[in-house]
Amino acid sequence: MNPHERRERQRSRDDDAFWAGYRAGRRGLPSAPAPAGFDDIDWLAGWIEGDAERRLSKD
Repeated sequence: MNPHERRERQRSRDDDAFWAGYRAGRRGLPSAPAPAGFDDIDWLAGWIEGDAERRLSKD
C-alpha cells in the first residue's frame, strides 16, 4: 500500500467525543459505555489518555 492510499483511508476525529472521554478518564469515571451522541472510538481514545494522565499525576 502506498502512503497516499493510507492517508485517504484515515478517518477524522470527533474532537467533542475525544475531550469528553478525556475528562471522564481524568475524573476516574468508567470507560464504557460512551455517552449517547459521542463516537465510541474517539470517546474511548480520550478516556485512555485522561486515565493515563490521572494515574501518572498520582505518582
